[in-house]
Amino acid sequence: MIIYSNRTSACNPFQRLKALAAADPLALLLELGALESAIADQCPPLLPPFAAALDKAASAWLSHTCPPCVSHLLSLPLPATLRMSRPEGFCDYAVTPEAYACAAAGFWRAHQPEEAVVVGIRSIGTTLSAVVAAVLRRQYCRVSRYTVRPTGHPYHREVSLPADAASPRGHGWHLVVDEGPGRSGSSFAAVANALHRAGVTAERIVLLPANSPDAGALCSEEGRQAWRTYNRIPASYTVPPFLRDAAEYPQGRRRKYIRHDGPIRFVARFAGVGPYGLAKLDLAQQLAAESFVPTPRCLHDGFLLSDWIDAPSDPPVTAGFLDHAARYLAFRAALPAPSAPGHSFDDLLELVEVNYTEAGLAPPSLAGARALIEGQPPSCVDGRLGGGKWLYNGHGYVKLDALDHYDDHFYPGPQDIAYDLAGLIEEFDLDTRAAAHLLHAFAQHYPGDHVGERVAFFQPVYRAVQMGYEAMQ
Repeated sequence: MIIYSNRTSACNPFQRLKALAAADPLALLLELGALESAIADQCPPLLPPFAAALDKAASAWLSHTCPPCVSHLLSLPLPATLRMSRPEGFCDYAVTPEAYACAAAGFWRAHQPEEAVVVGIRSIGTTLSAVVAAVLRRQYCRVSRYTVRPTGHPYHREVSLPADAASPRGHGWHLVVDEGPGRSGSSFAAVANALHRAGVTAERIVLLPANSPDAGALCSEEGRQAWRTYNRIPASYTVPPFLRDAAEYPQGRRRKYIRHDGPIRFVARFAGVGPYGLAKLDLAQQLAAESFVPTPRCLHDGFLLSDWIDAPSDPPVTAGFLDHAARYLAFRAALPAPSAPGHSFDDLLELVEVNYTEAGLAPPSLAGARALIEGQPPSCVDGRLGGGKWLYNGHGYVKLDALDHYDDHFYPGPQDIAYDLAGLIEEFDLDTRAAAHLLHAFAQHYPGDHVGERVAFFQPVYRAVQMGYEAMQ
């Protein structure tokens, strides 16, 4: 089944660098990490000044000092565009630079090396490797840092170390830094094994992951063997102090808590580190201003606090509900277009073909809709329209889980708003009359051409995405 997305977005590096003039230390750290990772993949000759700038930014972030100026990077022969990857850990999974700083400090206390090599696994490992290196340098450890990009099958990654990969070899300490591991652990395994083949003793290779599952939980033999062979210091998630008395809410992939402040209850849901969380807060404020979502209160340690609404979910399908849903989706359609496009028409055709076939169903023929679909602007779609995501408090409707899915690491990414209309029809099993009511109400707020035909295209696409989610459970 296809469900995971490997989208990248094109950015203008000049504009990204100019915007950093007013960045706070955390935003500068995260942005320079993303830029260094992209430069390493696409413009290796420009890497040294970007790596040096990231190291300085990591040191400033760690010591709470003023961030360094990076205007000198604008004088480099930068490409017109770079392809940037979305850092899933910072956006979705509560991976934080602070946790890796703590892990690096733990390594220092245990071994107190005079020198070490820090190897980051791109993409997010670039930023995290700079944090680890900054912690060690603060203890007067001589540190060399570089990053690598494992390639190949997700369960059997391979990696080549740079020809000038920094010493020390043999008995020198090498720290391998990344988020994860994922299902296989093969990226960590590929890097650690490459270091071992290059002459580093296994005892001096230390893995710094975001979590440390049992070796038997990994689905690749390389990952299982690496987890048994090499030492690990996990940069484990810790509950932020302001949530230590809150109740964890176990449903969903994101960390979520229910916090009681006397008679008032709040939902604290992980939204993202630094600028990634601020973007979610901004969207939540726009939607809440129209009474579409619970009122957001603040962003704290990457968690977005919103009002708890004590109301039943899965509202009945009435004309009032359809009118509200139509107004909500029209509002989303009118939001500024997302910076990164969603999956292409051909990607969607492949999604339907593969997922329908693997589910034992005959995939519908959709290729004839190319001219109709390809010209439509992408929207920040909701993506999750099921009844459990809607509340009715007796006065109006409120949408839950409305901030993330247009830009997470699953299909379909930003798409024509017809995808959400199709999703609502599918989730509530609307009959012809109710579907026509929904589309008519939507057109009153956001007129467009061929909406019905576009919705008909996206109904099997939406079904294919749900098949992927179900197979993933």
